[in-house]
Amino acid sequence: MGDTKQGMKAMLASLTTKQFTFFIGPAMPQKDYLKVGKRLAEAGKLIPHIDDIFSVQDTAKAIAYAIEAHPQGKLVIKTDF
Repeated sequence: MGDTKQGMKAMLASLTTKQFTFFIGPAMPQKDYLKVGKRLAEAGKLIPHIDDIFSVQDTAKAIAYAIEAHPQGKLVIKTDF
């Protein structure tokens, strides 16, 4: 366990990175998130951003791309069966 100064440094560091890890608490309970997501999906307003699409044969390339290129959207592995 650290002291308050260490906690504040960790919180500040997490706010300035791509991987935001510090949460004070959810704005609404989880079940409400699911209801909102369901309504958005049913209305056609929940549209994921797809960065790239790979075939099953190119799964290794997709993994390498995810690690090295830091995609800004979802990576899709398209199955042929």
